[in-house]
Amino acid sequence: MKKIFYTLPITVLLLLTACNQTSVEKVSGEERSSSTKTDEAYQLGDTLKIDDVIIKITEAKQTDPIQFTKSKKGKIVTIDVDVRNNSKDPIFIDRHDFALISKGEKAVGYHGYEELPLSEELNRGEQADGKLYFDVKPASSYELVYKPNFTADQTEIHFDIPAPTSTASSE
Repeated sequence: MKKIFYTLPITVLLLLTACNQTSVEKVSGEERSSSTKTDEAYQLGDTLKIDDVIIKITEAKQTDPIQFTKSKKGKIVTIDVDVRNNSKDPIFIDRHDFALISKGEKAVGYHGYEELPLSEELNRGEQADGKLYFDVKPASSYELVYKPNFTADQTEIHFDIPAPTSTASSE
């Protein structure tokens, strides 16, 4: 009897975890490709539907650091993100959900601009756009890794980001 008492909650937990696989769909116009695997690398400009949340990485550009907060690695990459919550539950999306990787090294966030990085709580139907700032070593390309905190599993979504060549003025 004690074995059943101890194993039943574990079994139920495993079943619930297996049922909560995150759905990732690439959405472009009317075309949709659905997947639960997240080892696919998406491109800058791809629109994704993650469960019922739409996300798009719209632009990546090199920006100048401000006078009193210099770059420690060599360059600042600013990434623009658009998000829309179509789920029934509120979601929170934040810069900490993202990591920028180059040559196996995780970039550090840059905290110098007046405009704050993306950090929003979105109720159903709400949308936001924001920026992510990273202090990086110059490279030919980067990988943006997004780990949504609103999913039940450990989903990671990867975006290939080409090295921005143009320099925009500081934000």
